[in-house]
Amino acid sequence: MKIKIEFTSHLQLIGITNHSFVEMDGPKTISQFLTECKINPEHLKYIITTVNKSQVDLSYILQNNDELLLYLPVGGG
Repeated sequence: MKIKIEFTSHLQLIGITNHSFVEMDGPKTISQFLTECKINPEHLKYIITTVNKSQVDLSYILQNNDELLLYLPVGGG
């Protein structure tokens, strides 16, 4: 199973480059996928996820050829 992944520069996914295709060994939730990428589970609540240009939550089960976009909202002032 293959997905396309994009993410903002604020995120670092171990072993994955931005704008790349990732091979997975079967369907898994976004949460499971990010945990495998060594994202701290406490930080997951801050990541906004979209799949195929629609916002989804972390329980979404990734499917073959999905396009996953991950970003962190940035604030300041």
